[in-house]
Amino acid sequence: MTDINDNPPAFMSDSYAVKMRDPIGVADFIIGTSALDPDRGINGTVRYSLSGANADRLSIDASTGLCLTLPC
Repeated sequence: MTDINDNPPAFMSDSYAVKMRDPIGVADFIIGTSALDPDRGINGTVRYSLSGANADRLSIDASTGLCLTLPC
């Protein structure tokens, strides 16, 4: 029996909000996200990415979900 990728990841929170101080530095920690996928094996691996407005100003570690600032 093998597992299929039939379950979406579930984040620990429905939304995330962050207030950032001004000025912010390069590689400042912004937020950590976390999601679990109930699938087994490789199908249960969660990979994080950013999209949308200003996504190019932040960096997210694809494996851990830690989000940092990038140089402007």
